[in-house]
Amino acid sequence: MADLGLFEAWRMWLDNVQVNQHTLAGWSILGLGRAGKALSFVAGLTVILDIAGPARLSSLATWLRRRRDSGDFPLYVLIFGGWWFVLAGILPDWDLGIAGTIFANMIIGLLGTIVGAYVAVFVWLGLRCLLSWLVLGVAAWLAHPQVTQLRLLAIFALLLGFHFDLLAS
Repeated sequence: MADLGLFEAWRMWLDNVQVNQHTLAGWSILGLGRAGKALSFVAGLTVILDIAGPARLSSLATWLRRRRDSGDFPLYVLIFGGWWFVLAGILPDWDLGIAGTIFANMIIGLLGTIVGAYVAVFVWLGLRCLLSWLVLGVAAWLAHPQVTQLRLLAIFALLLGFHFDLLAS
């Protein structure tokens, strides 16, 4: 594992030599590539949020706070409670008889649905409020006058992250 310079690493990469096992100024090129992926994601997300704009993000946050009485709440109950019926189906082989096994499956399934309903209420109310608060904060942050510098920084970070991601590939 040799320590390469930037131009030497790119020369080797252009010659179809794997450079991800080497280091670049003491840093693992594979690690730099992974960091580049994360940096590209964050920078791209910043660009996408900037394209969406503060007004659309604020309206999304308002929609998230207002839409608590929607009809998809039973879907959350099924998602978080229905898996207990699957768990009840793979019960250990207890010698309860046919009636005892059916009763045990029903108890586990129903208790799981009740627990799932409480989890669904938490997800429905708590997560939506948290997401609304986060989106509203991002919208307020994007409305700040100094975001222009952030846009340039995000584009630079996107290019830098893509650079190291491509080098590690």
